[in-house]
Amino acid sequence: MLIIGMNPDSKFGPGRYDQVLIARILGLWERLYSVLHSSTTSHRMHADAFDLAVLIFCTRTTATQNRHGHICVPINQKSVDRLLSKLEKHRKRAKRAWLASAAHNVYWEYQGRWQKLLV
Repeated sequence: MLIIGMNPDSKFGPGRYDQVLIARILGLWERLYSVLHSSTTSHRMHADAFDLAVLIFCTRTTATQNRHGHICVPINQKSVDRLLSKLEKHRKRAKRAWLASAAHNVYWEYQGRWQKLLV
């Protein structure tokens, strides 16, 4: 389960709870778990721009917590940078495809919800 702590002294508030986004994030977590623990040889998974944005946020948060000593996981910073670069490249590609599709208004709705969740 993904748990993110909030600093009460932060210049940003705790964000606004959004059941739709939380359901999507939990669905992403379940898909990742099933892919990583499956016995198949392929570990590929379909992810849209929103899913990739969540993965980028989680990767950066985990790397920062590790760097500050809040968690102790052996992480190679070069590998984290490569992963972030790949995720960003795929997110930008997925965003362009989503905006070019007929459902481009759904992208803007999710983007607004994501920003309200974080700020």
